Amino acid sequence: MKKTKILNILISILVIMPLLSHSENTGKTAGSNAVYVFDGSGSSSGKAKITGGKIVSGHDGKAGGASSFEMGKVYDKSNHNIIYPLDINARKIPQITITAWVKASNHYGRMFIFGNGTDKRNRAVIIDNHDDQYRYGLQCGKDGVLYGSPVVDEWVFVAAIYDSKNQEARLVVNGTVFRSRAKTFDGEEKAFTGPISGAIDDIRVFDRVLTQAEIEAISGIAITTDADDLAIKDRYSYKERRKEEEENRIKVGDVYVIDGKDFKINDTTNYERSTAMLTTGDTIKVIEKLKDGWYKVAFSGGRTGFVTRGTINKDAYPKGGSSFKHKFMYNFQHIFDFTKMRSWIIVIVFAIIIFFVKKYFTRLDSFLLRLRKGGDEYSDGGGKSSPSPIRHHFLDKVYPVKRWPWYPMLTGVLLGATIFIGSFWDTYEMEWFYNEGFNLLPIGYDRPVHWFLYIMSMVTILLTLSWIIESFYVGGPLVGLLRVFLLLIINFMTWMVTFFLLVLLAIIVVAILALRIFGSAAAGSGNYKCPRCGRTFSASAGSSTHCPGCGASLST
Repeated sequence: MKKTKILNILISILVIMPLLSHSENTGKTAGSNAVYVFDGSGSSSGKAKITGGKIVSGHDGKAGGASSFEMGKVYDKSNHNIIYPLDINARKIPQITITAWVKASNHYGRMFIFGNGTDKRNRAVIIDNHDDQYRYGLQCGKDGVLYGSPVVDEWVFVAAIYDSKNQEARLVVNGTVFRSRAKTFDGEEKAFTGPISGAIDDIRVFDRVLTQAEIEAISGIAITTDADDLAIKDRYSYKERRKEEEENRIKVGDVYVIDGKDFKINDTTNYERSTAMLTTGDTIKVIEKLKDGWYKVAFSGGRTGFVTRGTINKDAYPKGGSSFKHKFMYNFQHIFDFTKMRSWIIVIVFAIIIFFVKKYFTRLDSFLLRLRKGGDEYSDGGGKSSPSPIRHHFLDKVYPVKRWPWYPMLTGVLLGATIFIGSFWDTYEMEWFYNEGFNLLPIGYDRPVHWFLYIMSMVTILLTLSWIIESFYVGGPLVGLLRVFLLLIINFMTWMVTFFLLVLLAIIVVAILALRIFGSAAAGSGNYKCPRCGRTFSASAGSSTHCPGCGASLST
């Protein structure tokens, strides 16, 4: 234990003392941290390759403390002046902070201070023309480019932050903060500088989001403009919470009853072979929690084996629980899995029910509403010889709705369409919206998909409130409650049917497009024989051409 602590201390010391020489520059790393200081000193590991350039004074005035490059007359974005042996992709470093000192000159074409791809989809700190000025910027993937302060002819401190989990980016130029959403994609498995015209010094990479104090300590410059924008809110913590809840649901010592015919117990955690096959009514006891969702369990005869969390959740339930409840909850959680035939069968049954409900909605609704006090409007004490009771209320002009009496069913249609469109648009953001993002007041929405989901959700809520009010106003407390309950069930069915119909429509459209593309490719060209001279030649299908032998006009 003491040796491990001493080793960790030594590694930490090495991390903060790396040097990069001009001829053989060094990036000392620990995990994903790296520091590249262009001061001409030598070292032996973590080499970065420099092509061309010259030694100039660094940002601190030290002679020979930086490297300077010129782009030349021909722009080539693949011309990298420095290549660093460091993978900064999001799958490798989800949260990253990059700092650098730059003294750049206005030039033509996009310049790269530090990045792993020249495409806007990749991570990179850049300099580019924006609003007729060359500015420092940050590539933000599908969210475009985050532009900062204009380039000036002096040393400038730049810090870039990417947080892939929360899809956020921050750019700090001297003492000013710029913010944006950022969903980037993986680029090269190495980082680079260039092409660039200007000098580079003291590049640092951290595998975490640095605080304001840490950035100021590196630069020596106080962040005074839009400093509040530097903090990144943890938008997607619900995923960790949900994962933790799922993991904690199965505890060591718990006994589970098998609720399936073929419950396989493995002899290892590699799915190599099964050591036993249990069936309905057998029991297992969790004796150890392992990594990657595996559990060591004990079963009949004192034997042990290994089972995954997914297998236990699917085919077993806690002792003392209900088999019916377990099956219902599991199937309900997977009811929208359109890859399962069971889900499609359920949807077909729901579609048939919805068809008849829609067709006879007025008749069914009238029958339900007649249950109110026996359908007698005089049951409150009046007689038929008495004048008809007259109700004066603005809701009398609205309810019951006459033109589209089946409008309550639109709630499920809107919800199904919203989820389908949101899934294709941006599943990641839709999950966030419905788990943590929805508010009655539109706060924190910064993407078009958020506004689409908000508007559709508000329309759905208002529509639901409308038929709830109608139910109680027209049907009274008891009948109104029964009507609301039935409409909730009907709308759940409508929701599922709408979603699956749109999925089916999407599959059909994709299939048709695929057939057309492959059909065109297959029939795109072929060999044809001229009926006049008998010569065989190659031509595109469905075109007019001439025989290369006799010159006759032909249609293929």
